[in-house]
Amino acid sequence: MMASVSLADWKTYLKAHTLASYADILSTPFENAAFEYSKVVSGQSKQLTGAQQMVQKVDRQLGIDLGQLYVKRYFNEAAKQRVLDLVNNLQKSFENRIDQLDWMSDSTKAQAKEKLYAINKKIGYPDVWREYPVRISRDKYFENVLALKQDESRYQLAKFNKAPNKDEWGTTHSTVTAYYNPSLNEIVFPAGILQFPYFDLYADDAINYGGIGMVIGDELTHAFDDQGAQYDKDGNVKNWWTKSDYSNFKAKTQQLIERYDKFTVLDSVHVKGAMTIGENTADKG
Repeated sequence: MMASVSLADWKTYLKAHTLASYADILSTPFENAAFEYSKVVSGQSKQLTGAQQMVQKVDRQLGIDLGQLYVKRYFNEAAKQRVLDLVNNLQKSFENRIDQLDWMSDSTKAQAKEKLYAINKKIGYPDVWREYPVRISRDKYFENVLALKQDESRYQLAKFNKAPNKDEWGTTHSTVTAYYNPSLNEIVFPAGILQFPYFDLYADDAINYGGIGMVIGDELTHAFDDQGAQYDKDGNVKNWWTKSDYSNFKAKTQQLIERYDKFTVLDSVHVKGAMTIGENTADKG
């Protein structure tokens, strides 16, 4: 294409893409034009308000700083310890379930329990906060965003040829989410989800087990779903099962696939159990 497309066309193409990539931080005409395009592609019919957009942008680009403010206001050390106690108790419960399995050999059970207790637990907020070496100016919005994007590029490039940073979080701390990361064998519960009705420092244990306990159980189970089962305690893709135990596991998995295949989403449209097996396994767990 370099030889067959004219230089003038290349200039137009690159100019259009440059404008499109910065449209959301330019003035209103650019923003509106970009939204007209995304409206067709995404199906979003109404543009977010300025306030909503700013909340998103601050969370995406200064999320760690925002997280520090959020944690200071909504999640203290006592809450962090209480959630950790819940996770530790649910690990013991999970170990008990492993011990009771009639289809898994003792050698694979030992490996499963080793992986279970090797899970890194990230709760609420990190011990060390990332810093943004960027000067933010109140009257220079475009320049602020550009400087933060450049800083993010430098931050990501600095990771090359280094071991994974096991202290790094894949979400901001004010976000309502939770996840299990198989390649680091970690479960993550940011302060954002550790709020009522999921969790309340002053609530009875029963309420917290029924709320965040359900989420913790879900994420622990992901360590042993169809994908998680392929990773070892160090987060490497490595088989830790005996051949017969893995066959038994696949047979159990197939039962769950077939069960979900029978559920209908709408009229005659069925769930495709093989496509949703990871979440279905975690939900059952």
